[in-house]
Amino acid sequence: MDSEQEVEVDEEKTDIDEQTVDIGKLHTDVAVQEALNKEYKSTISEQRISIRELRSELLRRDADIGEQQVRIDHYASQIDRLERKIAAQKRLDSERQSEIMTQRGEIDSQQARIAQQNMVINNQQTRVADQAAEIQSLKACIAEQAVEIHNRQAMIDELEAEINKLRKRIGVHSG
Repeated sequence: MDSEQEVEVDEEKTDIDEQTVDIGKLHTDVAVQEALNKEYKSTISEQRISIRELRSELLRRDADIGEQQVRIDHYASQIDRLERKIAAQKRLDSERQSEIMTQRGEIDSQQARIAQQNMVINNQQTRVADQAAEIQSLKACIAEQAVEIHNRQAMIDELEAEINKLRKRIGVHSG
C-alpha cells in the first residue's frame, strides 16, 4: 500500500470513528428523550386523574345547584300562592268595610292571619335571597374550576404534542 492509500484508509477510519461517536450521542439522546417521555406520561396521567376529580366535583356541585333551584322554585311557588291569598284577603277586607261594625271580630282574626302570612313570606324571601347568593357563589366557583380544567387540558395537549415530537425524533434517530 502506498502512502496515499494509507492516508485514505486513515481518513475513512477517522470518519467511521466520528460516525460511531455520533451514533453513541444519538443513542444517549434517545435514552434521555425516552426518560423524559416516561416522565411526561406520568405527569399527564396525574393531571388526567386530577381533571377527573374536578369533573366529579363539578357534577356534584351541579347537582347541589339543581337541588337548591328546586327549593327556590318551591319557595317562589309558596310566595306566589301566599301573595294571591293576601291579595284575595285584601279584596275581601275592602268588600267588607261596610260591615265593619258587625264583623269586627272576623276582620281582627283575618288581619292576624295576614300578619302571620307576611312573616312567613318575609322569612321565605330571606331564605330565597340567601340561596340565590349561594348559587351565585357556586356558579363563580364552577367558572373558576372550568378555567382550571381548560388550562390543564391545554397543558396536557402541549405535553402530548411534545411527546409526539419526541417520538418522531426517536423514530428518525433509531430508524
